[in-house]
Amino acid sequence: MSEIKSRRDSVLAQECADLIGLDLIGENIALTGVSQLKKVYPGSVKFADVFDDEYIPTLNRMKNSLVIVDPAYEGKLKIPHILSEDPKLHFCIIANYFFPPDLKTHKIEKTAVIGNNVSIGKNTYIGHNTVIGDNVYIGSDSVILHNVVVSKNCKIGEKCLVKSGAVLGERGFGFQRDSNNIPISFPHYGAVIIGNNVEIGASNTIATGSLGNTVIEDNVKIDDQVHIAHNSHIGTNTMITAQANILGSVSIGENCYIGGDAVIRDGRKVGDNCFVGMGSVVVKAVHDHVTVAGNPAHDFTKN
Repeated sequence: MSEIKSRRDSVLAQECADLIGLDLIGENIALTGVSQLKKVYPGSVKFADVFDDEYIPTLNRMKNSLVIVDPAYEGKLKIPHILSEDPKLHFCIIANYFFPPDLKTHKIEKTAVIGNNVSIGKNTYIGHNTVIGDNVYIGSDSVILHNVVVSKNCKIGEKCLVKSGAVLGERGFGFQRDSNNIPISFPHYGAVIIGNNVEIGASNTIATGSLGNTVIEDNVKIDDQVHIAHNSHIGTNTMITAQANILGSVSIGENCYIGGDAVIRDGRKVGDNCFVGMGSVVVKAVHDHVTVAGNPAHDFTKN
């Protein structure tokens, strides 16, 4: 990985320390980017979240870099550094603030198709071959990448990222059999409502609500190839990892983590601050502050 450059000419190490509310130890050097721990890029920000004696000589040769390190490094480094209880988190905060990834913004590509009565906020990017349906709202500073479909009446908040190939707001899978056993489609009148600072992964499908809406609250992060069915509700700060399958009318609370390939059966509720292990099949309600795993999912909190 090459060094990631700042959008400014340089940032001072003290500015980084001030941003995360910690002390700078050493010289207030100028910084121009971020890099991997063992790569020699002068003027870069790095982090070491695990103490290792073998890192010390290497780090001390990087005199023109700033490293955010575990407190166990105290007194052992001669270069500019910041002691942190969570170096990786503080690196993320600094990197995203001073050295943001170069996502395209401020543009609607010519190949995008925009419907009627669409509201698109300032500094928002709409990618190639993306289709935005009628009566859609997209907030400011959002990025909708390529080959995305946002169906009619959907709402996407501010500072959101929708990665390529996602489909938001198409009709969900719902049928009732008649007397001849023929499946009759359940009508879908709702929409998909997405809060602020939400990330929707590549090739995600989020079905529109049937009689209500499908709701994704603020700060939710969804990995690639996830399916969320109609009328589901995902609470603030929850993370859902790759290939999870959230069935219809599921409610997931705040601050949850849903592991890869997990399945949550329709109509089930997962409380706040829950952890659902990878490959789990949730067939009954999960109460607050519970860890479940397995098929069917079993409560491991008390183990």
